[in-house]
Amino acid sequence: MCVISIYFGIRIYNANENIHLTELNEFDKVYYDDITLVPTITFLAAVITLPFILAIMVLQIIAVYKSTERVVKNIAIGLTGVGLVILVVDMLTISNPEGFDFSQWGFVWICMGLFIIAGNLLSFAIYRFRREPNQQPLTKN
Repeated sequence: MCVISIYFGIRIYNANENIHLTELNEFDKVYYDDITLVPTITFLAAVITLPFILAIMVLQIIAVYKSTERVVKNIAIGLTGVGLVILVVDMLTISNPEGFDFSQWGFVWICMGLFIIAGNLLSFAIYRFRREPNQQPLTKN
């Protein structure tokens, strides 16, 4: 989801920033999307990332119910909230692509997606390297 968001964010950012450099871009044979296509590309980005967001939400909810570690469960609850923020922004973008330009709101996808990745890696590390209550500390004999 983050990679897709970065791709569409770059396309939209280039279309917004290079509108006044069309002659130079044509001279250098560099072609960007037209500024009139920004709402369409924004809508396309929101629709393409929607299945990923829904899958992330389902997996986070499963993690909340299946985890036995309290710390991991709390992280999963927090990441479900993060996924909900992304889902709300995605729905707002689908409903109004002109008002929620992806060049500005796409950072929500990218940053929150990175939070989800980091939180899940932290949860995995906590779950994988936890110590059992009756486990002896590691010492050299």
